[in-house]
Amino acid sequence: MNKKFATLISVFAIAIFAFALSSCDKDMNVNAEWKDITTVFGLLDQNADTHYVKINKAFLGEADAYDMAQVRDSSEYENLTAYIEEWKDDEKQNTYILQEIEITNKKEGVFYAPNQTVYYFAKSRLDSLATYKLIIIVGEGTAREKTVTSETEIIDGFIFGTSYRNWTAKGAARLSIEFAGTSEINDQSFKITTTKDAKRYEVYGIFNYEDVIANGDGSTTIRPMSFEIKLAEKTAGNANGEEEINFTISGEQFFSEVGKNVPIVVEGAEETIVKRIVENGSFQIRIAVAGDDLNTYMEVNEPTTGIVQQKKEFTNITNGIGVFSCRTSTLGSLRLGEETIREIMSGRLTSELADDGIGYTSGRRFCNNDVTSNSCESCNAASICFGGN
Repeated sequence: MNKKFATLISVFAIAIFAFALSSCDKDMNVNAEWKDITTVFGLLDQNADTHYVKINKAFLGEADAYDMAQVRDSSEYENLTAYIEEWKDDEKQNTYILQEIEITNKKEGVFYAPNQTVYYFAKSRLDSLATYKLIIIVGEGTAREKTVTSETEIIDGFIFGTSYRNWTAKGAARLSIEFAGTSEINDQSFKITTTKDAKRYEVYGIFNYEDVIANGDGSTTIRPMSFEIKLAEKTAGNANGEEEINFTISGEQFFSEVGKNVPIVVEGAEETIVKRIVENGSFQIRIAVAGDDLNTYMEVNEPTTGIVQQKKEFTNITNGIGVFSCRTSTLGSLRLGEETIREIMSGRLTSELADDGIGYTSGRRFCNNDVTSNSCESCNAASICFGGN
């Protein structure tokens, strides 16, 4: 597989260089002779049943670049054939033709939207022992015909340490994750053992709750709510696997993110939030894993600082640019501990950490759906605990 690195100078430096040249030759044409550059972005996921590849062409012309970016024909091919071959033990096992599909939900931005063409094939449980080779034929049968290729391995899950297994166990064996004690905020840690062909590991937390909204006639409506936050990130030393990585989830960050993402209940607002329901199953952890080439692609495209900097550009696409790699993710449902839920409701401990003395989650009207009595903590209570809520 061809992997290319090229050294680039920052856009700011290029602008200075171009300005210097313009003082010598005001008639210089900065647009070089037309060249078809194929751009590819595709990620295969063993846990997915449908796999997508974005294939476009870079464009160059006399018009304003931003104007051209809004024209669909400037970026999409009319004559394109693409397929993925599955190889194992030096023998081709399967060929998957990439089908064209138009999606209609692309967000508006520099490039045309909301409609765009992507390519896909359907196959569940890709073979983790196989290599997948991408072949793209552009302009087939014309003078400008060319073949663009790449290949990737597949990530085959990973092994969790004892803490995570206990948090996600079934039934009575499941242990609670507790970000708060009776007197302090706690961090929580867990380990994973890396797997072959995986390099970057990112941990996300998903917090689920329900808004109970007054309808004005004595009835209420329940609205499910959810948000996702990034909790941690680690890069393995290599992509060979069998490396132990330890992750720490900050308890303070957990409560801070709940406060940032759940608005304070304001009296007299257009919408009346009677209460917000939280329970021990309200928290999930999603672990996203990127293949070696995808990690490299992400690293070289991370923001840089300074006026003039050397920056590498990475591609593993032969006769084109972009990345064709692999990823996977796993989602685990955890049991929030009683003290954690109590802190979400009260904000008592985080009030000692806040500059203004107000708890991170105070004023949100959370109640505990796991408390079955009519105590003020319970969502069954006539009025909830903690007057500030």
